[in-house]
Parts: sequence; C-alpha cells; structure tokens
Amino acid sequence: MLQEAERIVLRGPRQEAYGPPTDALTRVAGMWSALFGWECSPRDVALALAALKLARESNAHYRDNLVDLAGYALMADIAARGEA
Repeated sequence: MLQEAERIVLRGPRQEAYGPPTDALTRVAGMWSALFGWECSPRDVALALAALKLARESNAHYRDNLVDLAGYALMADIAARGEA
C-alpha cells in the first residue's frame, strides 16, 4: 500500500498531468491563506487533506482512503523538509 501511494504521488499520470504534488500544495496554501486570513503552509494543506481521508475512513472502510492517507503523509513529509 505504501509503495502504491508513493507511486501515485511521485510518478505516473498524475505527476505528468499536474506536476510535482508540492506545486499544488503551494498553490492551495496561498488560496487558503487569502481565503481564511491566516498563513497556511503546504504542509498544513497536506495534513488537512489527510484529516479528510481519516474522516472518510472513520465512516466507511475503503482501501483508497488509506492509500490516499499514506500519500498525503508523504506529501506532508516532503513539504516539512522544505521540498515544497
């Protein structure tokens, strides 16, 4: 499952279509900062999206929720290391 999440986040069609995931995290962080009036980081975005997956998984188990959760955890780590 972890290898699947890494492949989805770092390689393959999504990467080709959207670019590095950290680019999207940075864009969303800018939008959330403007929208909510407080400074939001790319890491904050990844953690919030992970919380969404946890909320969904707590309602009903779908493997996809856990794969995505692992992917968002990876994205949060990449952002925390300053690679965003």
